[in-house]
Amino acid sequence: MALIDLIFDMNPWWRDRQSINQDKHIRTFEASKIKWRPPLLKIPLNEDALHIIKGPRQVGKTTLIKLFIKNLLADDKVSEKDIFFLSIDAAKTVDEVLEVILYYFKTIKTSNRRYLFLDEASFHPKWPRGIKVLIDMGFDRNTTYVVTGSSALDLKRSSEKLPGRRGKGCDFVLLPLSFRQFLSIIYPQIKLAPVNYISEILEKKEADFFDFRMYKTELEGALHAYLKTGGFPAWIDAHLKGESDEHLLMTFRAIIEGDMARLKKTTSLLMHIALPILKHIGTPVDWKKLAVETGMGSHHTAHDYINILSDSYILYFLQALDTNKNLPKLRKGKKIYPFDPIISTILLTYHPYLRIEDSELIEAVVGGHLLRKSQFITTGLSSISDLFYWHSKAGKEVDFVFLDQKGLQSIEVKYQNHVTLRDSITMIRHFNNGLLLSKKDFEVGPNVLMLPISWFLAMI
Repeated sequence: MALIDLIFDMNPWWRDRQSINQDKHIRTFEASKIKWRPPLLKIPLNEDALHIIKGPRQVGKTTLIKLFIKNLLADDKVSEKDIFFLSIDAAKTVDEVLEVILYYFKTIKTSNRRYLFLDEASFHPKWPRGIKVLIDMGFDRNTTYVVTGSSALDLKRSSEKLPGRRGKGCDFVLLPLSFRQFLSIIYPQIKLAPVNYISEILEKKEADFFDFRMYKTELEGALHAYLKTGGFPAWIDAHLKGESDEHLLMTFRAIIEGDMARLKKTTSLLMHIALPILKHIGTPVDWKKLAVETGMGSHHTAHDYINILSDSYILYFLQALDTNKNLPKLRKGKKIYPFDPIISTILLTYHPYLRIEDSELIEAVVGGHLLRKSQFITTGLSSISDLFYWHSKAGKEVDFVFLDQKGLQSIEVKYQNHVTLRDSITMIRHFNNGLLLSKKDFEVGPNVLMLPISWFLAMI
């Protein structure tokens, strides 16, 4: 069937405005125990713009689009034919995408604002060529475009081919739920003050943590649950319903392998990549060592694969900090982490005999939450330049160093039964202050704050 025929099935509201309620993504959303409405739903759609929304597969980008459409259809001033949806992965070529959008513009005459939602643009990295033609023909006036994709790198390169043609458009990223967002779902009654910057946490006094102490048991329990479900809505929903997540694991693994195949990468290498990543969580490893352990042969190949997985928000890696320049030491080893707890579970399906310690998983979660504060998050996770680890010539190490508006902020993770302020000596000596994240211990000291990891994650 030609794509031009498929668009009538993709846009059933043209026939019946209420059909959006029968959309499979809307029905799944309504049947879910978590009615998570991402903050991105507040993106303004009343301006001439081309917005790009990035994020990992299965995080809910298509559901987000369908919620946008449902909200628009609830507005009597918006005609159902003003809304156009196209899943780009159904197209064979970019020319076919251009053809079907031109058909829509030329066939449906309207003086109203048009809303075009183009889903999974990563499947055709050359999609900007078609959009450029449309915009140069004047089809950007009184029109809002929303484009989604799972590869930040593909979308970044694509958007760079549209200079001056995005109007008031912005880049956004839709990530798995953070622990704070997860907490708001399972304990909506808990209201804890957030922070905008990591440095704000060090400025807090003991009295500021009254509510955290009051909900200490709930916060600890929520963190244990989060380590099992991660932030992907489908896993959280399955957990709350008491359902098995086995099919979700296999589906997500197949999607990752499919994306690698689409990029002409050997999917069998995922099994080999998974092994050293799981073995070296929190430990620096260079590309050459990774290439040897995976049998890839070339460190360039290892770097390429990790970059692809990082820009798909599957993994992330941190570089060592050069404190003289506040820049990464490019020749030093990298710390590679799964971005979400569920990614660890998926990688373990390749090597089920392995075990990841809770302390390793916690460290990965802390780093993933710090990344959410990075100014580089929308460009993918392979080009982060404000979050590092630190290692001295004498062998001293700090797990994370974040560069925010007040300078370098050092964070050490000690997920163990007993932690004291003495564990912060390295941070104090080299960075003058620091956050010491513990399992349960809390203490305010000079230039250092020790607090439970669940409290920290609930703030950011």
